[in-house]
Amino acid sequence: MFKHSLKLFAVALFALLVAAPALVAQMPITPELSWFPVTEPTDVGGKILQPGTYVIKVIQAADSRNKIQVWSQDQQKLYATVLTIPHELKPNETMPNTMFVFYEATADHPRALRTWFAANPPGDHGHDVVYPEGRAKQIAVASKLPVVSYPETVPETDIATAPLTVQTPQATVEPYTPPATPMISSADKNTTENTTEMPQTAGSNPTLALLGLAAIAGAVAIRFGRA
Repeated sequence: MFKHSLKLFAVALFALLVAAPALVAQMPITPELSWFPVTEPTDVGGKILQPGTYVIKVIQAADSRNKIQVWSQDQQKLYATVLTIPHELKPNETMPNTMFVFYEATADHPRALRTWFAANPPGDHGHDVVYPEGRAKQIAVASKLPVVSYPETVPETDIATAPLTVQTPQATVEPYTPPATPMISSADKNTTENTTEMPQTAGSNPTLALLGLAAIAGAVAIRFGRA
């Protein structure tokens, strides 16, 4: 009886250890990492992504800025690393759940990612994509919205600390001031129809399965202890 219980315990524990990595991999996307479905050519910070499904995630950068990276689904190939600034929310507004806001496509240029709202992020803000000056001017004039930009001459490795300016719809340049208080302008609200809002990326089944395996292992261990 002793040997039989020990064998059952070992088998259950082994099954738990083998299944755990796969189950963890299927668990919901973390707050600062989301699936990014692209249905048409899309500009992300000056990089053109072709249709497909990507993974987008945050990298902490300098001051109030971050970088976001766009990876393949298996996170083995990096497609883009771009600079972002906070897109703040008003105190009485709720955070969208994994939503992407775009500047509309024009005859000469594909649509461009404007803002990514991650699911349940640490702070109450989204991530506004910053574009190189030339592309930012095009987007600002076409969308009739201001677009934050950095100099074309700044290498990608230095964009986190690059000086920023605002390209206006009137084709002028203004200084950029980091937001001191949460904000969403009326222009922001007018463009939210051009969005992609994602459902939850996974349910609770993997977690329940993992807990179930743990319970089985625990029950066998109790039985082993009483034998």
